[in-house]
Amino acid sequence: MLKLLLGDPNARKLKRYQPIVSDINLLEEDVAPLSDDQLRDLTREFRQKLANARAVGGSGEAIASRERKLLDEILPQAFAVVREAGKRVLGMRHFDVQLIGGMVLHEGQIAEMKTGEGKTLVATLPAYLNALTGRGVHIVTVNDYLARRDAEWMGQIHRFLGLSVGLIQQDMPPADRQRNYGCDITYATNSELGFDYLRDNMATDIADVVQRDFHYCIIDEVDSILVDEARTPLIISGQIERPQEKYQRATEVAARLERAAEMGKDGIDPEGDYEVDEKQRNVTLTDEGFAKAEQLLGVSDLYNPADPWAHFISNALKAKELFTRDVNYIVRGEDAVIDALAIREDTVKLLELVGIVRAGIGIVNHEADRAAALGGHAARHHFRVSEDICQAAVNPAGVGSALGLLALEFVEFGEDIDEDAEMVFLEALKAGRVMEQDVRIQDVVFPVLRRGFETEFLDGLGGRAAGFFRKGDGG
Repeated sequence: MLKLLLGDPNARKLKRYQPIVSDINLLEEDVAPLSDDQLRDLTREFRQKLANARAVGGSGEAIASRERKLLDEILPQAFAVVREAGKRVLGMRHFDVQLIGGMVLHEGQIAEMKTGEGKTLVATLPAYLNALTGRGVHIVTVNDYLARRDAEWMGQIHRFLGLSVGLIQQDMPPADRQRNYGCDITYATNSELGFDYLRDNMATDIADVVQRDFHYCIIDEVDSILVDEARTPLIISGQIERPQEKYQRATEVAARLERAAEMGKDGIDPEGDYEVDEKQRNVTLTDEGFAKAEQLLGVSDLYNPADPWAHFISNALKAKELFTRDVNYIVRGEDAVIDALAIREDTVKLLELVGIVRAGIGIVNHEADRAAALGGHAARHHFRVSEDICQAAVNPAGVGSALGLLALEFVEFGEDIDEDAEMVFLEALKAGRVMEQDVRIQDVVFPVLRRGFETEFLDGLGGRAAGFFRKGDGG
């Protein structure tokens, strides 16, 4: 009934792409008679136009704006070129619906495609267009087989048009990774991208960095990569020194330091050796506390790189003030188990804090302490650094719940949800593909997504859903 009255919002959105599809179909007739070399010349022509736009200069934001506007202008011709290349190289012609899918992905939105609609071929369109900038395109799949298959299969179109195609696989040496990341289009799995991102952030020499700046990314199976697999952090482990004697000494020093009765104000330290911010779960040494700690330890500088003590003392004070037995940690046999959610530390600092808590309650360090995470992050944080991300999701029967969960995940982890993501989520909600049992809509999603939406759209949501968006307190 509501669809009859208001129309299908998805249909309205897709309708605006139709004139561009008509332009591409007309350009197809102009491109078809060209020779292979003339077709490749168009790639060079597109790239020269983009280079000229960047050469004008200005701020980074202004250059990016001009580049984006030019990409939108050449989109019909670029898509016609890719369609012609597909026919010549693979014997596959992009259908009109696939052209629309390519435009949706170019705009950084989620494209829902059923199995068999050719999402693999669709990705060649925005990948080619955005690779013309020379700043690289990542096409992310869920496993090595798909990455290799697509690089070999769909990569033929890009290579035919004069673009370089890279592939990242397991056990690939750093030099090969660096070369493949330097290609115009790089196929890889989410885990390989994530681990390379970690290793690059741990590199001590710029020559060891394999990835370049992130520009444009197409994610296949977005619900799997950004929801299911993103729940598991990527961790690089190794053997590093965990000096038990420093844990013990830091614990002894922390016991002799005195807590300030109140927090400092206007940059003035309070009376005492350290102040505790229980709300932020943080402990800060005062100048007096620094001097006293250095005196007790017999060192001249807590931050001496050759013999660092500052983080040990800081963690010992946290263990003293913020960690209560049977509340923040429990003792089981000869070990202490800490609630990792009670603190917001990276994995290395967390393990160090575990060692200090153990030292504080008299537990001797065991061999497990020596295996520590050298770095870790969740996949969603890696993909956020790309300037543009678009996602292709398959299986529409389940994509509603996936989109709802994706919105919830990003809200819970403090991520920003842009307007396009909001509209996708809302349209899925309106179509009945997102239910309250799938996401805690009233508690989490609505207060974040609620903005100045059209009255017509809110009315289309109907009942309780529209009410949540209109309430000033988010329901």
